[in-house]
Amino acid sequence: VPVDFKKRSLAVKKSAPQPPPVNHLAVVLDKNQSTAVKIKSVDLISDDLSDLDQQAVIDFIKKSPNGTGEYVVKNNLMNRLVAQNKPMPGMNAAFIEIASNKNQDIVVRAYAVQHLRPLYERSRDVMIKDFFYKALTEEDTEVSGGAMLALNYLMNQDEYSSDFERTPVIQQAKKIALNDTANNNNRITAIQVASVGKDPELADGLRKLFLIPNVIRHFVFLPSPVLGQ
Repeated sequence: VPVDFKKRSLAVKKSAPQPPPVNHLAVVLDKNQSTAVKIKSVDLISDDLSDLDQQAVIDFIKKSPNGTGEYVVKNNLMNRLVAQNKPMPGMNAAFIEIASNKNQDIVVRAYAVQHLRPLYERSRDVMIKDFFYKALTEEDTEVSGGAMLALNYLMNQDEYSSDFERTPVIQQAKKIALNDTANNNNRITAIQVASVGKDPELADGLRKLFLIPNVIRHFVFLPSPVLGQ
């Protein structure tokens, strides 16, 4: 009987073992992998990680070395954590711990602050709200600016506006805007947040900021009503 080698070849191909699926989380957490490989893998991490895997990601964010590429990996890992279908118990507290730790890299802290806003939208956890108000006083780092932006956004959403007191936020934003020793990026953010109506004192602070070298270029991002003051 003649052998149909074409059919035999197809049968062999169909029965050949398939390679196991790539564990993208393991790739990202592997200290021997290049940053470029990790950046490609991080967005493919599952939205259904176990609690243990989520904790492993938190530990990696907190403890692994930092650098330009590593910042991209850590920011995207935070994206994956926020997107989890079943966040692990203590997820909010873990992000607050990273954001609050003054021994942690400031870029990683700022990323954690940014991700606390969607975590609040998901949980309405009072711990996050309390952290935002407390973080406003850290005027020398971007943590304060991130908290201001988060509060300002949430206060202007109908669903969440009743959760927050606007006056303390505006008062602290004005204080930062007029503080010559505060972080300049925070001052620019504070001007946006504090510019509710026309305020001569705030306008004077804005004019002073224009005199600081290399700061004026940031003001192209301010809305025209702010600049109009």
